[in-house]
Amino acid sequence: MFTLADSHVSPNFDSRGYIMISGALVADAVIGNIQEKNMKKFGGSSNEMVLYSYSIGSVYIFVITIATGEFFSAFTFFLENPWKTYGYALIFGFLGYLGVNVVITLIKVCGALVAVTVTTLRKALTIVLSFILFSKPFTVDYVWAGLIILLAIYLNLYRYVTVWVTSKFRGIDATSSKNKQKWDAEVKRIVTRLLPSSKTTVFAKDGLFMV
Repeated sequence: MFTLADSHVSPNFDSRGYIMISGALVADAVIGNIQEKNMKKFGGSSNEMVLYSYSIGSVYIFVITIATGEFFSAFTFFLENPWKTYGYALIFGFLGYLGVNVVITLIKVCGALVAVTVTTLRKALTIVLSFILFSKPFTVDYVWAGLIILLAIYLNLYRYVTVWVTSKFRGIDATSSKNKQKWDAEVKRIVTRLLPSSKTTVFAKDGLFMV
């Protein structure tokens, strides 16, 4: 949406950039789930995930830049301006490593859904700050794009909470005699938390609860 808005106000709009950004967004959504699955399956650390993810990506980029010839022109440009290019690349790489490590840790602790929601919100805030810090033409399409992003974040959070609550109660089968005691204990715990009085006592018997 933001890219389409840029096409209305920017004279240098290129459809190839739109295609590449769309592909990057799809890959960003997919890679979080793949990383979460692999970390749960193999028990890898955040550093291992960063190493393997970016090593594979570096090989792809190297092959593509060699095939297109961009690698050689970029190498020449780096030799002509070593301090700025290598210095900025070092700073950018270090900060990028810290950011990716935070995202990987977020995936490992909270899951891919929360991580993607946080990164999406971060991108939206980056765009808002770009309007505040830098002068650029404005169109109402940016407002609609921002509202759509906020709606998507809300739906993600709503789905996450709904799935969590549903799994919380469906995880214990109340009709099973084997899990009946666990179900009673879970309900007692919830009621006690809602009524945290020291005088509150919960009794459970034959599916009836008395407080």
